[in-house]
Amino acid sequence: MAALSSSSAASSGAPPPPVEFTQEELECMSKVKAQLVAGGLDEARISPRELALTTLNSKLRVDDACEKYIAWLDAIQVFGLNSFDDVWAEVTQGDWSLVGPLLRSYAVCGTDAMGRSIMWIQGGGIKPEDEAVSVRAGVLYFMAIHADNTSMHEGITFVIDTSKNDTRYGE
Repeated sequence: MAALSSSSAASSGAPPPPVEFTQEELECMSKVKAQLVAGGLDEARISPRELALTTLNSKLRVDDACEKYIAWLDAIQVFGLNSFDDVWAEVTQGDWSLVGPLLRSYAVCGTDAMGRSIMWIQGGGIKPEDEAVSVRAGVLYFMAIHADNTSMHEGITFVIDTSKNDTRYGE
């Protein structure tokens, strides 16, 4: 089995073991990448991490994974992010000064009874001028929450806490 390393730390402070992929999963990821490139997507816009997660979330259905990957790119492009490299940007150099404060929207919760990570969105509102950075923070947190083998393969528990949504922007 091949592994995908992660720099995300578990609640204990130690990083989780690398995610392992079966040969079937790796072959499917390769097919998804090939189909995306054949469809005209610039290979520079294909990120191995996001491609792997999209492929597994699509239950190894190549056409579905391609559609979801393109939809994800389209969604982040609305905020001026042309690739996942733009999402990661300075974070890959260890600089969290821009994105870090927007992670306040997420609560670290550990795992559920089945060992899957819990993604808890606390809400609270985002100012329009912070939307692009907030989208980056959300993608980074989404990737981090899937950084363990169980969550990558079996999914996560997703909770949106609307109790703090008293701040409204854009109305």
